[in-house]
Amino acid sequence: MTSCGLVLGLDDFKDAPRAGAGGGGAGGDSASSSGAGGCAHDERDCVGDTPRQCADGEWVHQRPCSGETRVCAKGRCVPCTEGERGCAGDKPRRCEGGAWVEEAPCARPFPGCRDGVCVPTSCQGGDAPGTGLSCGPDGDDDCCAADVVPGGTFDRSNDESYPATVSDFRLDRYEVTVGRFRAFVAALKGTRRPPPALRAGERPGVTDSGWRFDWTSSLSANTEELNPQLECDYYPTWTAAPGPNEHRPIHCVTWYEAFAFWRTVGSIAPG
Repeated sequence: MTSCGLVLGLDDFKDAPRAGAGGGGAGGDSASSSGAGGCAHDERDCVGDTPRQCADGEWVHQRPCSGETRVCAKGRCVPCTEGERGCAGDKPRRCEGGAWVEEAPCARPFPGCRDGVCVPTSCQGGDAPGTGLSCGPDGDDDCCAADVVPGGTFDRSNDESYPATVSDFRLDRYEVTVGRFRAFVAALKGTRRPPPALRAGERPGVTDSGWRFDWTSSLSANTEELNPQLECDYYPTWTAAPGPNEHRPIHCVTWYEAFAFWRTVGSIAPG
């Protein structure tokens, strides 16, 4: 029996290019179609994470992007997505033209890098519980998150003779965790070796509100002396080694140790 293809002459037919064929994938650009197959010679674009290049009017798919060049952009595998931020050790970096551009290294008071932004050591995160993105009911919120509290006016001691105005300020969403304070102690902070710098943590516009020299004697001599003092008799949460309390609030901290902690995270210590 003669095939229908031969009767109708379908063997001589070729598929016509679809309208809009040759468009880009998730990381590519749409281009005008030209020639058989809907693409121009050497044209490049992406289909998801797979680059493709036009040869003799036909799209030729290449190996999918992966590893250090995981992103497909304009038909080529590149390390990053435009505008993406990340870290290279202690250096923030940004993605420009499909390549990483490193910025100045992070330094005190924000020596750690996280998601391309300089942060305090206790906010840097990593795998340590009670730090980074491990807080909240689901254990995936920023332990250093802070929310804006709208300012307003009030009467001090409910006395109309003493009105006061408070501007907007940011308040930490979570109490300082054992994990965050452990990172602070591990960085050899909060003791007389070394003590906070003179006037560290000074409030803008408030003279003599920073660290004072005579406060240094109120700190523990060193980390070895500080550790047992944090394991006080009144509901202690600190343990000599990381344990099950890393997400709980730190207790048994003196006002001076709290002040030293807050100056390292760029916040104002409690009054």
